[in-house]
Amino acid sequence: MQQQDGAHTLASTTSTGRRHQYQHANSTQTLREGLDEYFSSNPELLSPEDLDNPEAATLFACHDAVHVVFGTNTDIKQEAMTDMWAVWGTDVGWKKYFGYLNQPEPKAVLKDIAKDFGFWHLVRESFGSIPYVWRVRKHAKRMDKRWPFFTWDQHMDRRLDELRSEYGVQLVDPPPASGTAQSDQNELSTIA
Repeated sequence: MQQQDGAHTLASTTSTGRRHQYQHANSTQTLREGLDEYFSSNPELLSPEDLDNPEAATLFACHDAVHVVFGTNTDIKQEAMTDMWAVWGTDVGWKKYFGYLNQPEPKAVLKDIAKDFGFWHLVRESFGSIPYVWRVRKHAKRMDKRWPFFTWDQHMDRRLDELRSEYGVQLVDPPPASGTAQSDQNELSTIA
């Protein structure tokens, strides 16, 4: 999320197609290094430390760790994947996670996304994420144990490949960003 004139917006809603090191299944980065890369590649993200609401700050930090452990970025389709990884692949559960989404800060993010990109674009991207969300569900069911949503920071200095092996995390290949030639080609081949 970006804070600009008091508003929060989603960062990197389109991607250049470049995958970051933390997005590779065998990344030898530590969780700390992966988070550093995640934030440095998205300088417009609002840091959890910048939030006044301590509960929201905690939940944003936990959500950011899910991005890194499960190898997703911040475009709309991958945000949907991240949300479902949080629900199905962590110990947070539906009720607590969707309670998080009811906080003012996440609501402001969704409102800004709809305003910046258009409601129908958001709807289209959300529907476009469905095949990837189902892959997330399939992979989450195969995990050896659920990722600790709130106590993730105990793993900051452990390598991502080791964490993924321990928890049985299998990354889901991310969808191409909308508006890219690869995305347009995939959408056409899906229709054909």
